[in-house]
Amino acid sequence: KGYEVFSATEEKMPIERNQEAAHASPETHGLVGSFLQTAAYEGLQAPIKGVAQIVDQASGSTKLAKSLTFMEAPVKAEFNSAAWYGQQFGSAGKLVPFIAAYAVTHKAFGAAGLKTELTAEVKAGAESASKLLGKNSLLVAETAVAGFGTEAIFKPLEPNFGQSEVQLSNSEFLTGRLKNGAVGAVTFASLTTGTLGLRQIGLAAEKPLVSKLLTNNAFGAAVAGIPTGLISAETHARIIEGRSATNQERVEAAYSMFLVGGALGGLMPAGKAEGARSEVAKSEVAKSEALKAAEN
Repeated sequence: KGYEVFSATEEKMPIERNQEAAHASPETHGLVGSFLQTAAYEGLQAPIKGVAQIVDQASGSTKLAKSLTFMEAPVKAEFNSAAWYGQQFGSAGKLVPFIAAYAVTHKAFGAAGLKTELTAEVKAGAESASKLLGKNSLLVAETAVAGFGTEAIFKPLEPNFGQSEVQLSNSEFLTGRLKNGAVGAVTFASLTTGTLGLRQIGLAAEKPLVSKLLTNNAFGAAVAGIPTGLISAETHARIIEGRSATNQERVEAAYSMFLVGGALGGLMPAGKAEGARSEVAKSEVAKSEALKAAEN
């Protein structure tokens, strides 16, 4: 009997060992460990596995995703713990696949004649404000498409409980990826819309402190992250799981996107606010001169 007990505990199947490892407490990693683990997964492992799954599904015979898996997805840490904060900031690793998706999207928009940059002619014209609005709309569209691509292409589907790999029909696999893409599109578009909206308010603000805060990349993205988190939580729950998000999920998502949005905003290059402010100023001067000419 003693031998039987030893065998049962020592000679476990690979799937069982993986399940035990996946359910290990993330609190043991701490703030720094969780940050590094999440950043590595989101920036490297997830995109590789996501693309590999598409190859496997298309071929029907390869096991590329399994052979290229070198780490499992981090287990969700307890809300507001040190490990949870590490995971939130580590999720900025998703910038890696997003930047790749955005680069392709931006190039495609440019090839289609949709420019997000203001031309010299537009900058000098009296319709700069409306053109700036059009530019912002294109930026939202670009980030929505890039967000869709990031989640639909680079985010892997997780296998059902008890399975070591994804086993889905082509239609189920496509549906799962499209759902991921829809959530990504809504999330990134919401964050961009909120950030640009606050920037526009800041550019029009008369008080320097208000203007400086609202046009600050990190502050604007952090504040915009709060409603974005609420929208993301509800979108994920309804599209992926077919239900309404719980209040706890909404709170966690809003706080998470507040932190992540601020972190991502802080990585953006500074100085664009001043340029945009000067464009608005030029627009106002041009409008004033046009009105004076009309009166004369």
